[in-house]
Amino acid sequence: MEKQMTEEALSRIGRIQGTDIGFFALAVHSFIEGILRERYHLSYGEGSDSFPSLVFRLKDDNPGNWDISRFCHDVVQAHHEVNEVRHLFKECSRDTALVAISHLQFFCATLGLTPSRALSDIASRMEALWSIRESLGNLFEEKQRLQLQLTNALSENSELSKSLGKLSGIEEETRVMEFQLAQLNVQIGQLEKGKLKQKEKIEQLRKERWELNEQLRAQAQQYEPVHRYVSVMRSMTLYTRTRGDYERMIVRLTAEQKGILERIRLDSDFLVKGGAGTGKTLVLLKGIEKMLGRGEQGELHLADRTETVALVTFTKTLTKFNRYLAHIMKGDVPEDTISTAHSFLLQRIQEADGRWSALPIDQHRSLEEICDRYATESFSGKDIFQEILIFLWGNDITETEYIDLMIERTGMGKPLQKHVRMIVWKAKEEVERLIEQTHRVPFQAFAPFLLRLLDDESVAARISRFDHIFVDEAQDLSAAVLKSLKRLAKRGVILSGDADQSIYQPGFTYVRAGLDIQGKTHILRTNFRNTVQIHALAEHFRSGSASAGPSVTTAFKDGPMPELHVDCRADALRTRLWERACFFTDALGYDPANICIIVPSKTDFGHFSSFAAESDVQVMSIVDEKFSFEEEQRNVMRMTTLHSAKGLDFPVVLLFLTGETKSSEAYDQTVHETLSRNLIYVAMTRAMEHLQVFVLEDPGNKILGDVKTCFRDIRPNEVTRPAID
Repeated sequence: MEKQMTEEALSRIGRIQGTDIGFFALAVHSFIEGILRERYHLSYGEGSDSFPSLVFRLKDDNPGNWDISRFCHDVVQAHHEVNEVRHLFKECSRDTALVAISHLQFFCATLGLTPSRALSDIASRMEALWSIRESLGNLFEEKQRLQLQLTNALSENSELSKSLGKLSGIEEETRVMEFQLAQLNVQIGQLEKGKLKQKEKIEQLRKERWELNEQLRAQAQQYEPVHRYVSVMRSMTLYTRTRGDYERMIVRLTAEQKGILERIRLDSDFLVKGGAGTGKTLVLLKGIEKMLGRGEQGELHLADRTETVALVTFTKTLTKFNRYLAHIMKGDVPEDTISTAHSFLLQRIQEADGRWSALPIDQHRSLEEICDRYATESFSGKDIFQEILIFLWGNDITETEYIDLMIERTGMGKPLQKHVRMIVWKAKEEVERLIEQTHRVPFQAFAPFLLRLLDDESVAARISRFDHIFVDEAQDLSAAVLKSLKRLAKRGVILSGDADQSIYQPGFTYVRAGLDIQGKTHILRTNFRNTVQIHALAEHFRSGSASAGPSVTTAFKDGPMPELHVDCRADALRTRLWERACFFTDALGYDPANICIIVPSKTDFGHFSSFAAESDVQVMSIVDEKFSFEEEQRNVMRMTTLHSAKGLDFPVVLLFLTGETKSSEAYDQTVHETLSRNLIYVAMTRAMEHLQVFVLEDPGNKILGDVKTCFRDIRPNEVTRPAID
């Protein structure tokens, strides 16, 4: 197609863009088909008329090209819905248009079509759609009811569930038979047009055609429930399949987030509060850009550009993920500004005295032995050590507070009389003397030890201070850690947090940490990560906690209902989970990098790694030191523990829940249950599009039993959406 004709064709597509969505998508697919027919010198009706066969010729011409392979798979899957516009006059959702534009852009770039003004106009109109606060799915209640019916059918019919694992092979068989059928039609047509009709040959071909049609009909009937299920799932989740689309979604500021960002002033403390999926981390990263005068956000009215900044959080995996987000934002946030809070504090301690180093957890025994010598009948050496680690060091408690004022030990499992507290304090002093002698300090003591160093003016002068310190997931850091960060910040501490996502400790007040956020707390209320359906399930589960308040967030993005898979055996559940993982890659076309398997502990990793070893998909733990969120590992499916999933996002989450979730034995039962529930809530809300949960028939504890109950309670027609402003 000549340059002028291509431009005219794209202009025609652009004029359709604002009219009927289905016709627009159909026009895009017609354009793609026309270009491919010209490329392969095929007129309409010559050879196979199949759109998929044309597209897969492009894939065959580019062996080993992952991007083209994924595009071909995606556009063929999209064609299932688009083709129904032509045959059934079907109405399409806005998702269909977004997908079509994405495919059009990639197709034109791949084939090297001349940069087009018309194509740029189409893309810019797509960009405008992102700012509209309404459903990305626009799903109908009929689809939701159908999807729920099919979900129930899958859970009750193991054979149907197994068929999903065979779907790729079934579809390949269907494509082969359809191609053979098309070839037979061509041969029959040629013979019928011939001067000397070969009746016997024609009858034989017609018989073969009839047999093929019967095979196709029988196969379609046998797998009709599976195809209906897949059709609904595809129409619901087409847009965020690929890594590029996913990245584009997670780095965009919404109007609400921009409003919070504009309110941040870096000369004082500030708290960005919000539930899961509201974009707190993104706001912090954009805040750093503003402070540094980089990125598209501009400056925060600062007089100079000499400010120093740090962003800290609790886990190593979230540190990696934040660095990854900063990278794909292309806002030039320096990687070395992002670290775990404890590595940040250790660096400051080592600035004061280079002899200090961390004492690994597996070498705590020397400290525990000291506590064993102070054990009482009611309070063991282990109890004493946990009291020191969690309560005394975690809150930077003074002797006066602990013994004289008998400060309340909120959430701790065993009450302590004054005489026992005196014993505990003596054990603490001896433990700290050993730490001073060896210069090896456990990470739980980094903050109180650093605070002591900062109190010594001669030593404090050697410790770096920062104009601004940003804290992500502040609720996971102890009061002592936040207090030490406050001491290190010359101008202000900017925090993000959500009490309902606290998974390591019971709540504390920011006052204890020395942070002044009164009147400087702003709340994000719109969940842009999760679908309405995932949000409804997670909030219903969260509400079962004794400490849960009313939900302050709303979601607006439609999607499929979360699915529950139940079996009496853990090994059967693992097998089904892996089948579902393959279903999302093979049938729905998700990049492996957009799928995460979340498990209770690292001991579960080996089971799924063995599944992967028997297939073409790689699986890697995100807690592995070699793991990276970067581009080179996009063909790697993610796997993580419940705790390490904190703060992350994935389009597809497969949540494997067997056994007890763990928290410190030092906490009372109420705190343990709250933290366990928060942990599962956090895991559920990692899912952007699909949430698949796997539990045992007899889960063994109340909280996992509540997970099953929540699935039973939530129904599609009960999931409501906020009104569109």
